[in-house]
Amino acid sequence: MDEPQALREQYQKVLKEKEEMEIRIRHLQNKFERVRNLSENIIQSMNTGLIITDIYPRKVRFFNRAMEQISGISAQEAIGKTVEEVLGERQGIPYELFYKKLTDEQGRVEKMDLKIVRPDGQTVYRRVKLETLYDQREERKDGLLIFAEDLNETEFIKDAFSRYVPKFVLDQAIKDGYHIKLDGKLQEISVLLVDIREFSALTDDMSPEAIVSLLNRHFQTITDIVFNYHGWVDKFMGDSLMALFGVPMYQEDSAFRAASAALEIHKTLSRIEPYPYKDSDKNIQVGIGINTGPAVIGNMGSEHRLNYTAIGDTVTLAFRLQALARKGEILIGENTYEKTRGKVISRALDLIRVKGKSHPVRIHVLEDFL
Repeated sequence: MDEPQALREQYQKVLKEKEEMEIRIRHLQNKFERVRNLSENIIQSMNTGLIITDIYPRKVRFFNRAMEQISGISAQEAIGKTVEEVLGERQGIPYELFYKKLTDEQGRVEKMDLKIVRPDGQTVYRRVKLETLYDQREERKDGLLIFAEDLNETEFIKDAFSRYVPKFVLDQAIKDGYHIKLDGKLQEISVLLVDIREFSALTDDMSPEAIVSLLNRHFQTITDIVFNYHGWVDKFMGDSLMALFGVPMYQEDSAFRAASAALEIHKTLSRIEPYPYKDSDKNIQVGIGINTGPAVIGNMGSEHRLNYTAIGDTVTLAFRLQALARKGEILIGENTYEKTRGKVISRALDLIRVKGKSHPVRIHVLEDFL
């Protein structure tokens, strides 16, 4: 074969390989385009609103249809502007709070349920999540993912309350058409305070992990009992727990429910195996105070942290009773005694003076069921 012939054949071979390469590239491009379209169709079909932004200054790169419906703003209007420009003023969403939480919680905000009053006076409910977007190698931050869901008032309240009261209580309340008010109201309730006595002495040679494990173990037991009697776990305070009965729905028998829960707490804790974290025959013992009466209940705090709780003289006296109760003792106020008389065994103690009260208050020791 002469040299020109060989060169022609080599040239034809290169052309063929080039054509095959172009075919493969077009195939990959078509495949990538199909995957990209599929991904975008999936994202656009989501019921959850999605915004994708730059890392800074957080200009919107993507705005799906669900976010258009939730916000009332078109993607065309949103893309290229900052999140604050697009949503902050018109939606009333506190994005500065999200950014702070992103820093505090290492790049993500798991979930925030917000009751938002827009500048036009309209009240809306939103569930928002934020995630940091990384490049493919996750070597640097590439943007921010903002997810938003539109909630109705029932969903918002049900989710907020489900951490504190049994789910079936909320379900029944909603089924019965009960309107739970978050803004505050005066209502008769029963307050139960439980405190682990001599906790510091019991845990003086324990590791921090063991102390937390001990508290969680006993608080879980107490919480389960409170839930069984349709109570509301208001808060944990170190080695103490505060529970409310008769919230958010009024309970005519809230005093008896609180008393029953207190008696069961004492009996259950006495059956738990002896102090399991060191060689000791000591059992965990608690002092309990219960008081019944009117209190203001509602969502209290700041925009950064809210807690559905109760305040007033009824709560103050419950704290005083808990402080006076000895190990293994349940002290109840006069109102609680009157509302449980004939159902439980109790005995009267001395009158005590309470700050803010002009007359002494009679207290009783709750001993058992009749």
